[in-house]
Amino acid sequence: MVRRAAALQLSEFASALDSTLVTEDLLPLYRTLLADEQDSVRVNALKSTPKICEMIGALRKEVLDPQAGNFKLCVKDMSRRVRVACADVIGEV
Repeated sequence: MVRRAAALQLSEFASALDSTLVTEDLLPLYRTLLADEQDSVRVNALKSTPKICEMIGALRKEVLDPQAGNFKLCVKDMSRRVRVACADVIGEV
C-alpha cells in the first residue's frame, strides 16, 4: 500500500525537484517501482512517466531504453492493466 501511494505521487515529487536530482535519485526509484511485484504499483509508476521524461529532457531515452528493460517489460507485462497504462502513457512521452 505504501509503495502504491509512493508510485502515485512520483510525478508530483519529480516536479518539486530539479533535473539533476530527478536523474540521480528519482530515476532509480522509478525503475524499482516499475519492476514491483504488484501490478497496481507498476500502473501508478507508469502514470508518472511523462512528468519524469519532461524533467530529464534529453535523457528521456534512458527511461525508454530497451537495455534498461523496465519500460519494455511493462509493455510485455502479463497484467492487462499495466499494458493499458503503457499504451496511455506512450503517447505523452
